[in-house]
Amino acid sequence: MPVLAAEIPTLQNGGLAKDGRTVTWRLKKGVAWHDGKPFTADDVVFTWEYAADPATAAVSLKTYADVQRVERLDDHTVKVVFKEPRAFWYDAFFGVRGAIVPRHLFAPYKGANSRSTNGAMRQPPGRPRTRGRGTRPTSPPARASSPR
Repeated sequence: MPVLAAEIPTLQNGGLAKDGRTVTWRLKKGVAWHDGKPFTADDVVFTWEYAADPATAAVSLKTYADVQRVERLDDHTVKVVFKEPRAFWYDAFFGVRGAIVPRHLFAPYKGANSRSTNGAMRQPPGRPRTRGRGTRPTSPPARASSPR
């Protein structure tokens, strides 16, 4: 999520709680998935709901084991609440195990339905792209593209 964050949470900007139990991520605006649908806080909340559901059998299940809940504060802000103080707060939604998935594509495959895609999800949907690192100069700004 750091590439999708408008800023990295710190104590100074209010993103990290002093008690170590919450982190607030402010997301970049104007980011879209490969199909043009907007990337929002709903995708982040859904990713947690999807991956933390044992019935989904996501390989990233343990990444979210210490997360109590993920709250959508507005279209571009989420608050991650941990069960207890957490020093490694950036593990959830970070790196390979924490890849955010598009709600509008994965919602039908949540829980036990995760194994009933009939091949529909064999081609990864692409990830949100923003201007800057990771985009090609000829790429449209703030658009996602499918990996090739």
